[in-house]
Amino acid sequence: MNIKIKLNWGTGIAIFLVLFILSLVAFILFTITLKYDLVESNYYDKDIKYQEHIDKTKRFAELSEKPTIVEKNGYVFINFPEIYNPSDIKGVLHFYRPSDKNLDFNVKLNIADKNSQVIDMTNKAKGIWIVKLNWSNSETTYYFEEEILNN
Repeated sequence: MNIKIKLNWGTGIAIFLVLFILSLVAFILFTITLKYDLVESNYYDKDIKYQEHIDKTKRFAELSEKPTIVEKNGYVFINFPEIYNPSDIKGVLHFYRPSDKNLDFNVKLNIADKNSQVIDMTNKAKGIWIVKLNWSNSETTYYFEEEILNN
């Protein structure tokens, strides 16, 4: 049995339209199933308060002695210089995971006698974390962030 399909401009257009419609449907199905997350769920509120954030960052940059954030062997060390009184330091550490917002968590600052705090990261996901330190010393507020690699 010998079937011949005649290829002329009409069948070419029909084949092109069918392939175009199939690729369009595939693209629509792909975009519907695509997972997307906003970086911040309440970014409008944060945008309004951004000047306060800029001021905190600027005050931190002007400090002569600054706190440090160091990751070592699965632990994160927050070290404040000796000039700060541990009882005056209040604040929150926000551990931000850029790849998955469901892994984010907060830790309240609890500075020990040696002006430091240790956070155990051994049971947290490996990879890049951004540690955001939002703190105050007496009445003055500061903001600092550091990228760490939890390995």
